[in-house]
Amino acid sequence: MSLLTEALKRILHWKYQQYCFYISNLKKKQSNSSLDIEESFFKFNPGLSIQEIRNITKDLPFQLPPEICELYQWRNGLINGLDCFFDVGRGWPSVTWCGFKSLQAVVNQAMTVLERKSYMAEELGKWGIIPDTWSWQSGLWIFPGDECRDGSVVINKNDLSSLVIFVDYKGGGNTVIAKYASLTSMMLTMADCYEQAFYRDDRGYLSCDEEKARKIWQQYNSERIVERTLKRVEKIESSLPEMNPNTGYEFLQEVGDVLKFSQDSRLIDLLIRVITRPPLNTTYDENLNYLRSMALMFLDSGGIDAVESLILALKHESWQTQYWAAYVLGYLNNTRAVDPLIETLQDSNSEVREMAREALNRLLIAFPEIEDKLSF
Repeated sequence: MSLLTEALKRILHWKYQQYCFYISNLKKKQSNSSLDIEESFFKFNPGLSIQEIRNITKDLPFQLPPEICELYQWRNGLINGLDCFFDVGRGWPSVTWCGFKSLQAVVNQAMTVLERKSYMAEELGKWGIIPDTWSWQSGLWIFPGDECRDGSVVINKNDLSSLVIFVDYKGGGNTVIAKYASLTSMMLTMADCYEQAFYRDDRGYLSCDEEKARKIWQQYNSERIVERTLKRVEKIESSLPEMNPNTGYEFLQEVGDVLKFSQDSRLIDLLIRVITRPPLNTTYDENLNYLRSMALMFLDSGGIDAVESLILALKHESWQTQYWAAYVLGYLNNTRAVDPLIETLQDSNSEVREMAREALNRLLIAFPEIEDKLSF
């Protein structure tokens, strides 16, 4: 039995145990209940044969990775694909519920999206614009979620590797709420989290040990996702200031998302490099300044200590770098930033001085005890 199928069976077993627990408690409260556990549990479509999978996917312009074939050999989705079966979230336990669509429904949606992308690419090509190859890779929307949240398997057509990404589109946004290195990694993460990180509290409600869950996610996903991102960095970083601002933002957002999940210091190094990049003395400096501000924003979301790197940035030769470093230090709520910010009040640039002042005022709200150090 493969790791993927084994993990799926573990998930199904855990879900069934929780369902039995729920029904048992319900029957205690309603002694005359005639609930049938077997009839009420999740209903799956039977798994498909390889030939059936080939027939369903014959019009797709790419081959399905073996993992997706194995998933649909196990089960062909839920009879009601929108039924909530999987639990995913930002390193857990920030959870969203998602279903599992049949392969027929997934392929139908993919063909519609591919037709739309082909038209858009043709129109953009008339203006000499080439869509970013990363964001335009083929994706299969297998896991429909609740409240504008969905999960897709993004397929790299060159090596048939796959990345599973869950996105929140609420309010027209595009926020990544979960990311897995592969389908197998996703299912192993879930199975281990269910068995090791979930527990029932004193009231009988399910809760999750966030730290255990984060370590499980890192075990199965961190290295592959970080390595993939670093390869992208190597190709793109040198041309970052000249990029279209939206493309540059999307690139930094990807780095920020991976940092948020993995807490890998190599990604902090990249963001610091963007922040401390010297001015180009060209028309691209305005774009570079925008990218600095975005890099600092994502640095703040990393969940690991970036204070020392930002304190060093306060001494940078570029006043824009000093400015944004002071800005973020005001929001990191760390008293180590107080003395360096006080020193920055003597900087020759008035905008840097004013930002240092604002940052200290923000820190004063969080740490009233530092007031004795401040004389402004």
